[in-house]
This record gives sequence, C-alpha cells and structure tokens, in this order.
Amino acid sequence: MRQDRKTKFEFKRKYIQYGIISFVIATAVFCSFFLVKDLGIIYGHISVVVKKLFNALIPLFLGAILAYLFNKPVMALEKAFKKVKGKRIISIIIVYVIIFGAIVGIINFVVPKVQQNLVQLINNDLPEYSSVIRYNFEQTIMWAKEKNITFNNRKINDYIDKFSNGSYIEKFSDISNIVLNWVIKFATSITHWVFNFSLAMVLAFYMLLNKEKLLYSIKDIINLFVNKKYSERIFYEADQFNLILGGYISGVLIDAINMSILATLGLFIIGHKYFLLMGITVGTLNLIPYFGSIISTAIGCTLGLFQGIPTVVYTLIVLISLQQIDGNIIQPKIIGKRVGLGPLWVITAVLAFGSFWGVFGMILAVPFTALLKTILERLIQKKREKVQNEQLVNTAPEKK
Repeated sequence: MRQDRKTKFEFKRKYIQYGIISFVIATAVFCSFFLVKDLGIIYGHISVVVKKLFNALIPLFLGAILAYLFNKPVMALEKAFKKVKGKRIISIIIVYVIIFGAIVGIINFVVPKVQQNLVQLINNDLPEYSSVIRYNFEQTIMWAKEKNITFNNRKINDYIDKFSNGSYIEKFSDISNIVLNWVIKFATSITHWVFNFSLAMVLAFYMLLNKEKLLYSIKDIINLFVNKKYSERIFYEADQFNLILGGYISGVLIDAINMSILATLGLFIIGHKYFLLMGITVGTLNLIPYFGSIISTAIGCTLGLFQGIPTVVYTLIVLISLQQIDGNIIQPKIIGKRVGLGPLWVITAVLAFGSFWGVFGMILAVPFTALLKTILERLIQKKREKVQNEQLVNTAPEKK
C-alpha cells in the first residue's frame, strides 16, 4: 500500500515538473514573439537611453583626456618645485594659467583672422568656384596650345570637351552649400561644447589633484572582479600602453604645432590668400599619419586655385617640401622610434581604425596598433621559447 502511494506521488511530482517546464517554455515563446515583434521600438528606446547617458558622460570622458594630457607638464613642474609645500596644486594652477592664456591669445589674435578667411571663402570665393575652375582650365588649354602641346588620347579630349561645356564644373557649386551647412552646425553646437569643456576642465583639475587615489580605486575595482594573475597582466599592459601613448601624443602635438607654424609662414611668403586658415588645417591634419598630409595638400592647392595656377604650383612645392622636412628631420627628433611601426602597419591601422571611429580613430590608430604589435611579439616570443625548451628536453641524452 505504501509502495503504491509512493509511486503515485512520484508520478504526480514528475508531471508537475513537466507542467512547470512547459509553462516556462510557453511563457518564453510568448514573450519572445512580442519582443521580436516590437524589437525596433525596444531598440529605439535603448539607443535613446544610451545616447543620453553618453552625452551626460561626455564631460567626464573629456576631463579624463585633458587630465592625461596635462599630467606630464604637471609632473615636470612638480619636479621643479619638489621642495615647495603644495607643489601639486601650484603646478596644476600654472598649467591652467598657461592653457587659458593660450586660449585667450588664440581667441583675440587667431580667431578673427580665421573668421575673415571663412567669410571671404563662403561669401565670395566658393559661390564663384565653378567659374574659377572653368577660367583656369581654359587658361591651361590656351597655354598648352601656345606651347604646341596636343592631347592625342581620346579620353583626355573627351574630358576636355566635358569640362569646357561645363558638365563637370557645375558639380563644384555644391561645395559652398556643404561648407556653409557645416559652419552653421558648428556655430549652433559651440555653446554646448563650451559648457562641456568648462566642466571637463574642472573635472580634470580634481583628477590631477587626486590622481593617486583615483588610480588605486580603479585598481581595487579591477582586483575585485578579476583574478590576480590576470589583473597583474592588465596593469602591466596598461603601463606599457601609457609609455607608448604618452610619448606618442606629446610628440605628435608638438610636431603638429611646428608644422602649423611652418606652413603658415611658408604660405604667407608665397602670398597664399588663406595662409592662416591653411596653416591651422595643415597642423591639425598632420595628426593623421600619411593621409593627413595628402588631404591638407589637396585643400591648400584647391584654395590656391582662386589666385591662379602659379599659386597652386607654389603651394604644392611649399607643402611637399615641409612634409619632407617634417618626415625626415623633425618627426625623428621629436617622436623618434617610440611606436616602432613600419609604413604598412601604419597605413593599415589608420584605414581600419578610421573606418570604425572616424578621424578620432585615425589619430589613435598608431599607438593602439603599436600596443597590439608589442603584445603579439611577446606572445610569439614566449611560444618560440616554449618550443625551443621542449626540443632541448626531447634531445637531451638520457642518464644511464
């Protein structure tokens, strides 16, 4: 009798378990149906929340970047004031005074000139760009005919006819609208960025003031969630990346400032109308390896076209000469061989990072790739040593 009750109870419990499992599966399928059905709406809500969170954290991220950039000069000043009480806060204040002084100087002396260049470019030159190209093209054809230069290639003659008829030139009229829209968007967002930058400067101040405590807190959090063996590896790789990134960033910033000054002077000497605007453009784009110099040269020659073909030729000579001086003399002295990457690595890295993260990715492509290359080389070396040790063990004579 007891055995029958026991069997009956187990039988009921088994079916209860089956019922619970069936209910859970049915509920999951039912929820999944509505989840998939409204996936677009859910994704839209999630993306809005993530975007708002990211926008709220922009001052924090920007503050961390500024603190990292200011850290080296602050450390250098701390060494100079090593016997002074409160050397940390004094060093930070000096760096901030220099930064704000530079910003005030740029706003008072550089920005008005750049503004004049932009107004001249947008209001006067860009609307007439198509006619300028047509005029210079016709002048080039006349010069070629005077020198008895003929174009025998059929494709070249076709392009000449199309340019002469204006079928290609009219497409350049859209350039003014593109630039104007960009300037309007930039002007409307500048207030937002000024607020974020001001808040980021305040956050960077406190990060620099309490950087040791902040770093210890980050290490404690990593140690809390990561095994000690792996956390030590993370800290080691972070130190290696800091050495690569710190040297590279400071080097390329100094190099960009040098190139900006040299390009401004060189273009001023040849009488380029937009020498100041182009000097800033050359220095900024110089942060992007290889491609930045090509883009800045193309922009400089395009703007030089407003003054005629000779200005284009002089601009080309000046910028290419400066790039050769920078690549062969200035960069090796300032940056040296901190990253240790060949041209193939650099070009591939810039293209790959740029495709995912745009201009910012192109700027940081080199140090990140240098770190990855260092890690790969270290892993390969360990693997090679392991194989060599195994071979030595296998080939060692056995003891009798």
